[in-house]
Amino acid sequence: MTARLLTALGLLIATAFVGGCVLVGEIAMSPQKGRVGAPPAGLTAEAVTVPVPAREPLAGWYVDAPPGAPAVVLVHGYTDTRRQMIGRAEFLAEAGYAVLLFDLPAHGESRGERVTFGLHERHAVSAAVDYVRRRRPMTRVGVLGVSLGAASAAMAGRHLEADALVLDEAFATFEATVRARARWILGPLSPPAEAALVAQIRPRLGVPADSIRPAAALAESDQPTFVIGGTADRRATPDQSQALFDAAPGPKELWMVEGAKHEDLLRREPEAYPARVLAFFDAHLRPG
Repeated sequence: MTARLLTALGLLIATAFVGGCVLVGEIAMSPQKGRVGAPPAGLTAEAVTVPVPAREPLAGWYVDAPPGAPAVVLVHGYTDTRRQMIGRAEFLAEAGYAVLLFDLPAHGESRGERVTFGLHERHAVSAAVDYVRRRRPMTRVGVLGVSLGAASAAMAGRHLEADALVLDEAFATFEATVRARARWILGPLSPPAEAALVAQIRPRLGVPADSIRPAAALAESDQPTFVIGGTADRRATPDQSQALFDAAPGPKELWMVEGAKHEDLLRREPEAYPARVLAFFDAHLRPG
């Protein structure tokens, strides 16, 4: 094979690689919209619209509780909808909490042009907490987020008017989760893909990738924080859970679920998960 052919082949491979990374980036940020449908019969929920200042409103369900009861805002993960949080809403409602479930921007029935990995989703989480506070003045409000929902809650930082925070399988930085996912899929071939994917954040979102740092934002807040992760999670890796825990300046707890991957930890631990989450929220949201 001549040098010219080798050069042409190299350029072809490089072009295909870059094009593939651009396509992956586009797909990853594309809206994940779809019809959510009605809440399950066992959850007495009201369909609500949550306003977000200067942004599109959010579609959600609100489960009421007696006056004086605390409330929890539930935030689902990437590519999912509020339906992912039904099981959590059920055990919280059964324990006497008011609950708000909503679709993140560009997910489910909420409008939005693209997924931004917590950069804009953080405003939705703050707006959801504010909505609950308007409906239930003087009520203590907690937030429980899963994966992207947890990262978005952490990204809200000091602007999140919550009294307690549960971060379930959150990533600590965007770069760390891209690196973890690329190495999981590509192994030793991952570094060029990591660089190509991270480099797309600035032109697509207008900020550098290192602006998406949930752990750094969490360090600016002082809510009691419960970090939950899996010891076998290859997306929100154990070191990222540890980094979030280390960053939280207020009262905090860490639970690493042995052998758990990036999965529904409520389904994996159907007794321990509700018990530990309720114990944390009871300690920080119910009047002493």
